[in-house]
Amino acid sequence: MAVENYKGYLVLSGVKWIEDKNTITITCYPKKNTYADGSKTTYKLATKTWINECPTCKGKNWPSKGNLFGFGEKGKWFGKEGGVKCKVCDADFCGVTGRDTLNNVVKRKLTEVGANSDDNGVINTPVDLTEKEVLLPIARLEDMYNRGKAYAKKNPNEKEFKVYVDFETKKEYVSWSKVKKLKSELATRVEAYKKEHNVDPINIWIVKPKDLQW
Repeated sequence: MAVENYKGYLVLSGVKWIEDKNTITITCYPKKNTYADGSKTTYKLATKTWINECPTCKGKNWPSKGNLFGFGEKGKWFGKEGGVKCKVCDADFCGVTGRDTLNNVVKRKLTEVGANSDDNGVINTPVDLTEKEVLLPIARLEDMYNRGKAYAKKNPNEKEFKVYVDFETKKEYVSWSKVKKLKSELATRVEAYKKEHNVDPINIWIVKPKDLQW
């Protein structure tokens, strides 16, 4: 695979990330193929958005929010596949699975944006996100809209139904009417965000906090 320089790190071609105090979105390869609990992942480029909170620091009651950043290979740090690191405790997480890369560590795991999970990363019953102040990756919204549109065409008598955020896991969903509303507002809200931050947004609020315009 081709290697390139990105933000001062050596990374495999296509690896990139952007973070703020609330979230970190990273496109990278998994750190491992098999983890301590026996779970496996496919080695391919993937994009995930995580809540910017370190589970290791949280477990120790240390400052845990806003300290995650993306990294590649540089100096003592290795991993051209990309990953997520905490600048407080130096914990290293897989950007694809969110898992701590230390051997035999199972419980410490990043929380994906929109996921309903407990502190151990255990997913509970499916949750309706329709009226929640939750960030949704724009790419995910586009996928949800396309799936919902296809389902509506095949089932014209169903005016309202659930559209799962991730159809494979079916952990959270948004109502079809809300998905359509978000899609119709997307262009306007993207422009508002770009005007304020001078950068393209990667997420959209399902329900905007009252103090935000986008």
